Amino acid sequence: MAYATDATETSAAPTNSLPWQRKLSEILRNLTRLPARWDGYDGKPVTDLAASRAREILDTALCGVPSPHCPSIVPMSDGSVQLEWHRNGLDLELIIYGDSGSLELWLRSTECYLEVPFPHRGGVLYGAIAREMFVKLAAIAAGQDITLDIPQDPPPRQAWRETINSALQDLTSAEVAIDGQPMDPATSLAAERGRELLEKSLTNVPSPVCPDIALLARGGVLIEWHRNHVDLELRIDGPSGALRLELRAVQFYGDERGGGYHNRRDVCAGTQAEKTFVEFARIAAGPLIACNQRHDA
Repeated sequence: MAYATDATETSAAPTNSLPWQRKLSEILRNLTRLPARWDGYDGKPVTDLAASRAREILDTALCGVPSPHCPSIVPMSDGSVQLEWHRNGLDLELIIYGDSGSLELWLRSTECYLEVPFPHRGGVLYGAIAREMFVKLAAIAAGQDITLDIPQDPPPRQAWRETINSALQDLTSAEVAIDGQPMDPATSLAAERGRELLEKSLTNVPSPVCPDIALLARGGVLIEWHRNHVDLELRIDGPSGALRLELRAVQFYGDERGGGYHNRRDVCAGTQAEKTFVEFARIAAGPLIACNQRHDA
C-alpha cells in the first residue's frame, strides 16, 4: 500500500524558511505521525531520527538551488524514509534508516554526467560517502530542467539477434585474465541458456535495446540492463546453467499533482528468476520511459 506524501496539515515553520523547506518539513512531520500498520501490514511511522536526518541533508543539498524540484519522500515500513529524484538523467535514492540514521544511496547516471567526479555511473554507497554524493548530485537532480542527448535509434530489429549472438559467441572463445589469473570461457550451456532467455524476452519488443553481456567465473554469463528505472542482473552458472536474478525496479504512482515511487527489489533463482527476468527485460529493453516527474515547491 502506497502512502501519499503530500502535506495536508497546517504546521508551524520558521518565518525565515523558504517555501520548499516548509513543504518538505511538513511532509516529514506528517510521516512521523503515520498510524501503526499504515501500509496494511506491520508498517511503523517514520522515526524522528530519520525525519530529522532527512531534513538536515535536504537543507544542505538544496540551499543553493533556486526554486528546487522537491524529491519524492517515501516512508518505509520499518520506520525508515527514502528520498528520491528521477530526473535530469539521474536516478538518485537515499535511504535513511529509522533505527540508526545510517545512510544507503542508490544512484544511476546517464552519459552526460561522466564529468561529475564520482566513482562510477551507478551502484550503492554507504555512510559519509553516500551523504557527500547525494548532496552533490541532488543539486543537479533538483535544478533546472536539462535537455539530455537521447541516444540515436537502435539498429533495425533483426540486428539485436546478431548483436547478442556475437557477444555470446565471443564469450565462449574468450581468453580473459583478471589480476593475472586466467578465467574460463563461457560454457556452451550458459551461452545457450542466455540466448534462449533473451529470445523469449525480446521477440515481441519493437527494436529492443540490447543488454550488456559479460563473462563470470567458472564459465558463467552475466546479462544486465540498467535502464527505464530497472536494474536487472541475471547470472547464469557455467557448469549447471542455473539462474540467479537480482532486480531493482522503480514504478511511479499518483498523478501530476503528486505521488511517489514504490521500490521492488527481488533476489530469486530457478523458475522464478526466469519468469521475473522475462517480465522486466521487456521493460528494460523497450521504448525509453521519461524519468522527469516534477513536484513544484
